[in-house]
Amino acid sequence: MAKRASEQMEHPKVIEEPQKRSNEGAIRLLNEWMADESGYDEKVWPVLKQDIEENRLSRRKRFRG
Repeated sequence: MAKRASEQMEHPKVIEEPQKRSNEGAIRLLNEWMADESGYDEKVWPVLKQDIEENRLSRRKRFRG
């Protein structure tokens, strides 16, 4: 006899706990990045942006300005 779909699926709590732990780790990392005041992003972004523009494959610009 074939099992019902509800019998084949894992219990939601079993799936939710590992995902919840993974999400909490990602949230902590994002909060750490948001709190960063080192100025690194402000220094690196203009250089990275220029490199992306210079090496694009189409004539259309990637960024405004």
